[in-house]
Amino acid sequence: MGELYLATRAERRSPPFALKIMARSYRENPEFLGMFQDEARIGMRLSHSNIVGVHEIGNAEDTAFIVMEYVHGENLRSVLRTMDRLGERMAPALAVKLAIDVLRGLDHAHQATDEEGRKLHLVHRDLSP
Repeated sequence: MGELYLATRAERRSPPFALKIMARSYRENPEFLGMFQDEARIGMRLSHSNIVGVHEIGNAEDTAFIVMEYVHGENLRSVLRTMDRLGERMAPALAVKLAIDVLRGLDHAHQATDEEGRKLHLVHRDLSP
């Protein structure tokens, strides 16, 4: 639903951040705009070391955007593809550690509450390596 870019602030020295903008093909659809904005608002409520932080949401020139924490490194899908191509397998202890970290982030999201302490009942819809 979005396009992801690595960005920096031009007016001052700052660490890089990830800029997610709504894909052009979805911009005219109010349903997708709502989903994109919900993702951003929910992301701003979550603060956990295993969840990418959302710093800002907005709209510029009729394009919705999300400013997110940039996490340097390779994504798991790329690592797994490279390992497969080389005929290698991930060490079981590392696989378990990664799974635990993912589950801790998911648990944090699943336990999230609103301002009055009511559960948000979040379900992650896009979990992938």
